[in-house]
Amino acid sequence: MVASVNTAKKKLQSVTRSVSQSLKTQPTSVDASLFLKQKLSGQKLEDCQALLQLFSTVTKQPAVMWGSIIGFGQYHYRYASGREGDWPITGFAARKNDITIYLMNGFMFTKRFYLSLVNIKPVSHVYI
Repeated sequence: MVASVNTAKKKLQSVTRSVSQSLKTQPTSVDASLFLKQKLSGQKLEDCQALLQLFSTVTKQPAVMWGSIIGFGQYHYRYASGREGDWPITGFAARKNDITIYLMNGFMFTKRFYLSLVNIKPVSHVYI
């Protein structure tokens, strides 16, 4: 009886650990355009506004804030370990030194986006 209780506790701890390790980055209701105007200025703001327009046009999806990532579309993933979550199919983030573009390969509009860039081979993220 004690062994089965200990086994159950270990399984519960494993599940609890897995849940606590889930992604902190979740979609929010923050307006992406307003977020950019509040956080950026100058050339970086202009570049991000151009990217916002480009991503909206190419993906035909609304911009959704995922923490500091401006995402377009959404997909659900599940690893062999059992960990799973949701993530934007594509998007970008204005970082301190760069703008990072996130592209999940295998989705039709990320392929269209790749075609709109010159001399970029498919990878999961591009720093510009």
